[in-house]
Amino acid sequence: MSRPRLPVGAFGEISTRPLGNGRFRARVRYRDTDGRNRQLEAHGSSAAAAKRRLRLKMAAVNADHKSSAEITGDTPFTDLVAYWLEGIKAEGELATSTLERYEWEATHLLHPAFEHFSVREITVGRVERWLTQQRAFSYARATHSKKILSLVMGVAVRLEAIDRNPVASTRRIKRPPRTPTAIDDLELDVIRNAVATWRRDANHKGPKPDGQLEAIIEVMVGTSARIGEALAIRMCDVTLGPGKPTARIVGTIVSPKGKPTYRQDGPKSAKAIIGASSRSPPASSR
Repeated sequence: MSRPRLPVGAFGEISTRPLGNGRFRARVRYRDTDGRNRQLEAHGSSAAAAKRRLRLKMAAVNADHKSSAEITGDTPFTDLVAYWLEGIKAEGELATSTLERYEWEATHLLHPAFEHFSVREITVGRVERWLTQQRAFSYARATHSKKILSLVMGVAVRLEAIDRNPVASTRRIKRPPRTPTAIDDLELDVIRNAVATWRRDANHKGPKPDGQLEAIIEVMVGTSARIGEALAIRMCDVTLGPGKPTARIVGTIVSPKGKPTYRQDGPKSAKAIIGASSRSPPASSR
């Protein structure tokens, strides 16, 4: 029978033999990270001394193997998170606001729960208990927590530090029942009147509003756009031809931490949104 193949990074049995003149040689076979079998040897004044020196060489080889593997099962979880963050930053595909949210969630959600564990110690049971705690806080926090932890542990799976993603085996987080709510006509009138009279009384000092706030309110009511999306609409995104006016929602306004506010482009193929409100605004806000 052929000699059984060693696992990658494993050592075989140490053998010794005398060389004469009171010297001994110790040898061991090991399988390197490239899959090839290699030998280490050391010499000493006795068989035991030669083995001790050989074991020191084996320890050095082990250290080199561990350092060459960026992420292993014994890697601290916080190092895995840092590796993941550096990777998505290097890819440059995510918006700055998304990166900032991931960094915040990693620091405030993942680290407090798992900072004292290694990668292989992030088990299904630990993740399940943690998600239960997050769900008790809110559905949104639980879903965000599950998503970001799954992304992090997915890196460990791809690097073969673990065999499977423990997040994938946890229970599905059920969305709580809720009744959709919408602003009614009375509430809309209150908002319009409040905006129309804001800072316009005779006792108010300083420049009067220029009407932009009223326009923003009407755009948001007519298009259902968020505030950032409404502020990002350009003249080229608006169609005022025959029929109902429309606006294409293809961007948003973002304010990265420590950086200037700017317009961020959205999907290139955005659906045209009807831009006319079903109710006309009061004369004071036209």
